[in-house]
Amino acid sequence: MLAGQRKVAADGYEVLLFPLEIMWLTQGIHQSYCMDFQGAKLNSQDQVVRKLNCPLYAPCSCRCVARSSSGDWCVFDSLDKVHRADGVLSVISFQIGHDDNPPQVGATFTQGQLIGHTGTNGHVTGDHLHFNVAGQHYTAPWSSYLNGSIQIYNGCYVDDTILYRDGDYSWKEYGDTPTPPGPGPGQPRDKKFPWYIITSKKLHRNY
Repeated sequence: MLAGQRKVAADGYEVLLFPLEIMWLTQGIHQSYCMDFQGAKLNSQDQVVRKLNCPLYAPCSCRCVARSSSGDWCVFDSLDKVHRADGVLSVISFQIGHDDNPPQVGATFTQGQLIGHTGTNGHVTGDHLHFNVAGQHYTAPWSSYLNGSIQIYNGCYVDDTILYRDGDYSWKEYGDTPTPPGPGPGQPRDKKFPWYIITSKKLHRNY
């Protein structure tokens, strides 16, 4: 996703997005559901290069609800239901790890707002993002991954993300698998909505 990006379906619910502008996967699925991503940017030759302390953007409007004492991991709950890449509309939680200056519990963010950075906080071998998504709000206790975890490619759409190294997982754009819209906040259940399809600018680059 891009800085400041918001994606809202016709039913009024947000579309859950991947929190980096460029996907550079460094470790595929581990601890059953988590993945690690290196920060990256495009240089003046339009090539993907590493970026330390790479900005992370809120994949949906959310609130920080838990963090470790050292802050090497933080958990966020969505403020409302979101459209997930598996076609489910639900509340979610997500975990980001290793930010060197993590937000405090209670901090609230709008989708697309700067939420943190890749970092080296905790036991790490280099600057990166540790990421995990769950199909429910956070429930304690936290372990190596969130209770109710789902695969990240079943949670986050990758609209406007450059898939540089994506691990050949089944990443989706919201326009690829439009979700039949349901009732949005404050809307009657019998109200009808058209299908909502968004044209993506996702690029595939390999250097």
